[in-house]
Amino acid sequence: KSDDPNNRGPVGCLYAPDVAQGPDGRYYLYYFYTGDETRAYKIGVAVCDTPAGQYQYYGTIEPDNGNSFLNFDPAVFVDDDGRVWLYYGSAFQMGGKVFTVLGGAVVELDRDMKTVLTKPKLTIPNILHQKGSSFSGHAFFEASSMRKVNGKYYLIYSSMLSHELCYGVAEQPDGPFTFGGTIISNGDVGLGGRGKKEAVAPTGNNHGSIVEIDGQWYVFYHRHTQGSSYARQGCAEPIAFDEKGRIAQAEITSCGLNGGPLRAQGTYPAAICCNLFETKNLKKSSASVCVDEEREDQESVSFISNMKNGSVAGYKYFAFEGNCRLTLRARVSLKDCSDFETLSPYKCKAEGKILVSTEADGKPVASMAFRSAAGDWEEYSCELNLSGRQALFFRYQGTGAVDIREIAFDR
Repeated sequence: KSDDPNNRGPVGCLYAPDVAQGPDGRYYLYYFYTGDETRAYKIGVAVCDTPAGQYQYYGTIEPDNGNSFLNFDPAVFVDDDGRVWLYYGSAFQMGGKVFTVLGGAVVELDRDMKTVLTKPKLTIPNILHQKGSSFSGHAFFEASSMRKVNGKYYLIYSSMLSHELCYGVAEQPDGPFTFGGTIISNGDVGLGGRGKKEAVAPTGNNHGSIVEIDGQWYVFYHRHTQGSSYARQGCAEPIAFDEKGRIAQAEITSCGLNGGPLRAQGTYPAAICCNLFETKNLKKSSASVCVDEEREDQESVSFISNMKNGSVAGYKYFAFEGNCRLTLRARVSLKDCSDFETLSPYKCKAEGKILVSTEADGKPVASMAFRSAAGDWEEYSCELNLSGRQALFFRYQGTGAVDIREIAFDR
């Protein structure tokens, strides 16, 4: 990042990169970087003969924004005719100041991938300018990404609600755009009329886009881990276009690119949970997906941490074939007793049961007694008799808190 001549002094961060293959066959990487006020929020571009790098600094792009747009979250799109378009923009507060910019922007670039040919043009309005537009209630926040599908232009973006990726549709790459809908919410908010207070997972900012792989379209997005909106877990869900080119909101699952439900056979990391919440009014969960290092070999481990009484971890979906044995690898949560080796076991323990159901608030189909003091991961098992595509939910009921590392099925 120090190769960029504008990035001097205390070297700033290079944020939100996007890559496209230019008309010359080379790959161009766009980013914006922070720094002091004289060079903050510029868009840099680097070039390489291969998409994986190593990229070399190529130039700086500074559209004539005036007070209308911010150089933020750049996205590049090369159309079938070779014309190049750069999308960018944000609408946020910083230092108590509300930026009165218009929203997202687009400019056309020359075939050299860096010379700006046009004045910036509004793509999607922000919250201050959404009134009267089709984007009202889902105004532009940031994270532009352009895709062309069946001759139409889909501008994917993170809305003012933050937890969702939405899209606008146009007949031309520079608009005008009309609101299309929500593609994904990292808490399933909006799906089936679910409100923000009923979110099934921690909500926070959501960035991503859509990609076609072997004839199937997917939305790539991120959920949140570590109890922080700055710690993120990359996820994917299949999506489909209807006959009118609309995208129905996808449900967040544990299946990713699997092409269907996961087989209820073998071992899975607990961190693939798609639902994580408290049963009481679905309030924000005390639990979160975390990463730490095993003490014996320093192996990085992902797990669900700090499931307290009423915490629920949900998985959608598994394919069952009748009787099987379900085993959880779990331990007393060490979140609040990191110095457990020097503590009495009585000060770091949990006791209760883990209820297993196929619906978030459904009747348990099995349960496991849980009792543990500070120490190693242990196995807890029960028998299941389920068939077909099923969700699984684990609810902890008891004292203390529980960590869950793995889920295993054995027929």
